Amino acid sequence: MNLYLCAEGVYPNKLTAKLHDNENRLLHTIKMGVFSMEMKAKPATSLQGVHHLQLHDESNDSPISNRILLSDHFILAKTHPNPKTEDIERIYNDIQGGELTKVLDLLHYAILDETEWADSLNVLANKKFTSNKEC
Repeated sequence: MNLYLCAEGVYPNKLTAKLHDNENRLLHTIKMGVFSMEMKAKPATSLQGVHHLQLHDESNDSPISNRILLSDHFILAKTHPNPKTEDIERIYNDIQGGELTKVLDLLHYAILDETEWADSLNVLANKKFTSNKEC
């Protein structure tokens, strides 16, 4: 699992990310390297139990950011589905799983309600096969 950070601004020094649990206990420290608008790290350990992180200056270990809550958008999408598009998303997932006969089930939604279909297209267009990050 990768950790993606999206940030604004500039910072001249290298950074570390300190990962904490929900009781503010330090779990892991990850070297992030130089600051950029989009930073990516592959932690050596699981992110299970990590609640938030804080960026620190690597040279003097001083915090340079607020605490940032972590979220896994795949879990959020599964636990908070959009009721309007839940069936369409289920059909889409079936199609991704190889059940190509489900393509015809999508026609039902195209015929019934053009507005719902337009909203569903936005949801389906935002799903990516290879990308799993949001900034």
